[in-house]
Amino acid sequence: MLCTPTLNGYISSNSSFNSWKNTNDTLLNTITSSTSPTTDSQRALNDASQEIFNLVNCLYEKLNEVGTTTNDIQTAQTSIIELNKNIADAENHVKIAKDRVAYIRNPDQHTSYYESWFPMGRPMQPSSIPFFIAINAFLIMFILLLLGSYVGLNISLVLPNSRYPSGVQTMFTFPNLALAFLVGFIIYYFLVPK
Repeated sequence: MLCTPTLNGYISSNSSFNSWKNTNDTLLNTITSSTSPTTDSQRALNDASQEIFNLVNCLYEKLNEVGTTTNDIQTAQTSIIELNKNIADAENHVKIAKDRVAYIRNPDQHTSYYESWFPMGRPMQPSSIPFFIAINAFLIMFILLLLGSYVGLNISLVLPNSRYPSGVQTMFTFPNLALAFLVGFIIYYFLVPK
């Protein structure tokens, strides 16, 4: 380690560095202005050059530490991103596992994709049987009357002394009324919140 506490003191703040720089400048100017170098001045010059060399090496060491810290921060950020991704994957796996356990414990409470298309509650409850019978009776009656209208049997609603034009009277035939009722029921069933 090249940075001694003394060198760290020189570079700890601008004022201490400027003080060290001014002291060395004065020493070097004194040595260079003398005409006959003495052994003391040569020793002071060697000490000053060694201190400058050590300070430059200390600054390079600090610069490398800063670069290493930057790399460590980048590595830590990459690790954080990877850990967050792993956490999200683990949470997804836990959710899937919980869903599987819930399905295994109560398979009759969960419907598959193919069971869920029919608009009735699953599993079938005894209270849904009359509803199912009513739907079947309505559909059978609707199909029979629709087939009857295709072969010529036409049940229509005729109003005596009608004020309406004949086109309006033809709108009130049974297939049209049944179709309107069916569409209204489907809209009510799927759009009205329960």
